[in-house]
Amino acid sequence: MTEKDAYKETHVFAIHPKLNQTKKYIQSLRMLCMIMYRYATNLYMMKKRKRQLESDIKKINNIIDIIRIKGLDKVHRKRELVYQRCYLMAKLRALGCTYQYIGDLFNKDHAAVIHCINNHKLFTKQSDIIYRVIISDVAEMYQNMNNNIQPDIFEDVMSCEDVAELFTIKKKIEKGIYF
Repeated sequence: MTEKDAYKETHVFAIHPKLNQTKKYIQSLRMLCMIMYRYATNLYMMKKRKRQLESDIKKINNIIDIIRIKGLDKVHRKRELVYQRCYLMAKLRALGCTYQYIGDLFNKDHAAVIHCINNHKLFTKQSDIIYRVIISDVAEMYQNMNNNIQPDIFEDVMSCEDVAELFTIKKKIEKGIYF
Protein backbone atom coordinates (compact mmCIF):
# COMPACT_ATOMS: atom_id res chain seq x y z
CA MET A 1 0.00 0.00 0.00
CA THR A 2 1.42 3.30 -0.99
CA GLU A 3 1.35 6.44 0.99
CA LYS A 4 -1.12 7.93 -1.45
CA ASP A 5 -3.57 5.01 -0.99
CA ALA A 6 -3.37 5.31 2.78
CA TYR A 7 -4.16 9.00 2.52
CA LYS A 8 -7.25 8.26 0.43
CA GLU A 9 -8.55 5.70 2.91
CA THR A 10 -8.23 8.01 5.87
CA HIS A 11 -9.37 11.17 4.17
CA VAL A 12 -12.87 12.37 3.35
CA PHE A 13 -12.30 11.72 -0.33
CA ALA A 14 -12.45 8.02 0.37
CA ILE A 15 -16.17 8.18 1.13
CA HIS A 16 -16.99 10.95 -1.33
CA PRO A 17 -18.22 8.63 -4.14
CA LYS A 18 -20.64 6.99 -1.70
CA LEU A 19 -21.87 10.39 -0.54
CA ASN A 20 -22.31 11.43 -4.13
CA GLN A 21 -24.40 8.30 -4.80
CA THR A 22 -26.45 8.90 -1.66
CA LYS A 23 -27.02 12.49 -2.66
CA LYS A 24 -28.27 11.41 -6.08
CA TYR A 25 -30.49 8.80 -4.44
CA ILE A 26 -31.99 11.40 -2.09
CA GLN A 27 -32.55 13.79 -4.99
CA SER A 28 -34.32 11.10 -6.98
CA LEU A 29 -36.49 10.26 -3.94
CA ARG A 30 -37.38 13.94 -3.56
CA MET A 31 -38.25 14.13 -7.24
CA LEU A 32 -40.38 10.99 -6.93
CA CYS A 33 -42.17 12.41 -3.88
CA MET A 34 -42.85 15.66 -5.71
CA ILE A 35 -44.23 13.78 -8.70
CA MET A 36 -46.44 11.64 -6.45
CA TYR A 37 -47.66 14.72 -4.58
CA ARG A 38 -48.52 16.48 -7.85
CA TYR A 39 -50.27 13.38 -9.12
CA ALA A 40 -52.28 12.99 -5.90
CA THR A 41 -53.17 16.68 -5.91
CA ASN A 42 -54.20 16.56 -9.57
CA LEU A 43 -56.22 13.40 -8.96
CA TYR A 44 -57.99 15.01 -6.00
CA MET A 45 -58.72 18.16 -8.02
CA MET A 46 -59.99 16.12 -10.97
CA LYS A 47 -62.32 14.13 -8.72
CA LYS A 48 -63.54 17.33 -7.08
CA ARG A 49 -64.08 18.94 -10.48
CA LYS A 50 -65.91 15.83 -11.69
CA ARG A 51 -68.26 15.96 -8.68
CA GLN A 52 -68.78 19.68 -9.30
CA LEU A 53 -69.61 19.10 -12.97
CA GLU A 54 -72.01 16.28 -12.13
CA SER A 55 -73.72 18.52 -9.58
CA ASP A 56 -73.93 21.39 -12.09
CA ILE A 57 -75.41 19.12 -14.77
CA LYS A 58 -78.08 17.93 -12.34
CA LYS A 59 -78.90 21.53 -11.42
CA ILE A 60 -79.14 22.53 -15.09
CA ASN A 61 -81.45 19.60 -15.76
CA ASN A 62 -83.60 20.65 -12.80
CA ILE A 63 -83.87 24.18 -14.22
CA ILE A 64 -84.85 22.76 -17.61
CA ASP A 65 -87.60 20.78 -15.87
CA ILE A 66 -88.86 23.94 -14.16
CA ILE A 67 -88.86 25.80 -17.48
CA ARG A 68 -91.02 23.07 -19.02
CA ILE A 69 -93.34 22.76 -15.98
CA LYS A 70 -93.93 26.53 -15.70
CA GLY A 71 -94.07 27.09 -19.46
CA LEU A 72 -91.36 29.75 -19.31
CA ASP A 73 -90.14 28.89 -22.79
CA LYS A 74 -93.29 30.35 -24.33
CA VAL A 75 -93.78 34.02 -25.25
CA HIS A 76 -95.26 35.88 -22.26
CA ARG A 77 -94.92 39.45 -21.07
CA LYS A 78 -96.60 38.94 -17.71
CA ARG A 79 -94.46 40.27 -14.89
CA GLU A 80 -94.62 36.99 -12.95
CA LEU A 81 -93.32 34.93 -15.83
CA VAL A 82 -90.70 37.50 -16.85
CA TYR A 83 -89.29 37.69 -13.31
CA GLN A 84 -89.23 33.91 -12.95
CA ARG A 85 -87.48 33.68 -16.31
CA CYS A 86 -84.90 36.25 -15.15
CA TYR A 87 -84.23 34.30 -11.97
CA LEU A 88 -83.68 31.02 -13.82
CA MET A 89 -81.53 32.68 -16.48
CA ALA A 90 -79.28 34.09 -13.76
CA LYS A 91 -79.02 30.66 -12.13
CA LEU A 92 -78.06 29.07 -15.44
CA ARG A 93 -75.44 31.73 -16.09
CA ALA A 94 -74.01 31.19 -12.59
CA LEU A 95 -73.66 27.50 -13.48
CA GLY A 96 -71.53 28.46 -16.47
CA CYS A 97 -74.00 28.22 -19.35
CA THR A 98 -73.47 30.49 -22.34
CA TYR A 99 -75.93 33.24 -23.24
CA GLN A 100 -76.77 31.43 -26.46
CA TYR A 101 -77.56 28.15 -24.67
CA ILE A 102 -79.73 29.94 -22.12
CA GLY A 103 -81.50 31.80 -24.89
CA ASP A 104 -82.18 28.53 -26.73
CA LEU A 105 -83.81 27.08 -23.60
CA PHE A 106 -86.16 30.06 -23.28
CA ASN A 107 -86.60 30.74 -27.02
CA LYS A 108 -84.89 34.12 -26.63
CA ASP A 109 -81.79 35.66 -28.14
CA HIS A 110 -78.60 36.36 -26.21
CA ALA A 111 -79.42 40.08 -25.79
CA ALA A 112 -82.67 39.26 -23.99
CA VAL A 113 -80.74 36.88 -21.73
CA ILE A 114 -78.18 39.57 -20.86
CA HIS A 115 -81.01 42.03 -20.13
CA CYS A 116 -82.79 39.53 -17.85
CA ILE A 117 -79.61 38.71 -15.95
CA ASN A 118 -78.88 42.41 -15.46
CA ASN A 119 -82.44 42.92 -14.19
CA HIS A 120 -82.01 40.02 -11.78
CA LYS A 121 -78.80 41.57 -10.44
CA LEU A 122 -80.50 44.94 -10.08
CA PHE A 123 -83.56 43.56 -8.28
CA THR A 124 -81.51 41.44 -5.88
CA LYS A 125 -79.13 44.33 -5.18
CA GLN A 126 -82.10 46.57 -4.37
CA SER A 127 -83.80 43.78 -2.39
CA ASP A 128 -86.99 44.37 -4.35
CA ILE A 129 -89.86 42.82 -2.35
CA ILE A 130 -92.14 42.32 -5.35
CA TYR A 131 -89.38 40.52 -7.22
CA ARG A 132 -88.67 38.28 -4.22
CA VAL A 133 -92.34 37.38 -3.79
CA ILE A 134 -92.79 36.59 -7.48
CA ILE A 135 -89.70 34.39 -7.77
CA SER A 136 -90.24 32.66 -4.42
CA ASP A 137 -92.35 29.92 -6.05
CA VAL A 138 -89.68 29.09 -8.64
CA ALA A 139 -86.84 29.51 -6.13
CA GLU A 140 -88.52 27.09 -3.72
CA MET A 141 -89.15 24.61 -6.54
CA TYR A 142 -85.49 24.88 -7.57
CA GLN A 143 -84.30 24.37 -3.98
CA ASN A 144 -86.57 21.34 -3.49
CA MET A 145 -85.35 19.74 -6.70
CA ASN A 146 -81.73 20.25 -5.65
CA ASN A 147 -82.13 18.88 -2.12
CA ASN A 148 -80.96 15.43 -3.21
CA ILE A 149 -77.72 16.93 -4.57
CA GLN A 150 -75.00 17.00 -1.90
CA PRO A 151 -74.40 20.71 -1.19
CA ASP A 152 -70.95 22.25 -1.15
CA ILE A 153 -70.69 24.95 1.50
CA PHE A 154 -67.93 26.81 -0.33
CA GLU A 155 -69.95 26.92 -3.54
CA ASP A 156 -73.08 28.05 -1.69
CA VAL A 157 -71.32 30.86 0.18
CA MET A 158 -69.56 32.11 -2.95
CA SER A 159 -72.82 32.15 -4.95
CA CYS A 160 -74.77 34.11 -2.33
CA GLU A 161 -76.32 37.26 -3.66
CA ASP A 162 -77.79 38.68 -0.47
CA VAL A 163 -78.06 38.23 3.28
CA ALA A 164 -81.21 36.09 3.03
CA GLU A 165 -79.24 33.38 1.24
CA LEU A 166 -76.56 33.50 3.96
CA PHE A 167 -79.25 32.90 6.56
CA THR A 168 -80.42 29.91 4.52
CA ILE A 169 -76.87 28.52 4.60
CA LYS A 170 -76.76 29.10 8.35
CA LYS A 171 -79.96 27.08 8.76
CA LYS A 172 -78.48 24.29 6.63
CA ILE A 173 -75.40 24.22 8.85
CA GLU A 174 -77.58 24.02 11.98
CA LYS A 175 -79.57 21.15 10.44
CA GLY A 176 -76.35 19.28 9.64
CA ILE A 177 -76.87 19.24 5.88
CA TYR A 178 -73.20 20.09 5.25
CA PHE A 179 -70.62 17.59 6.42
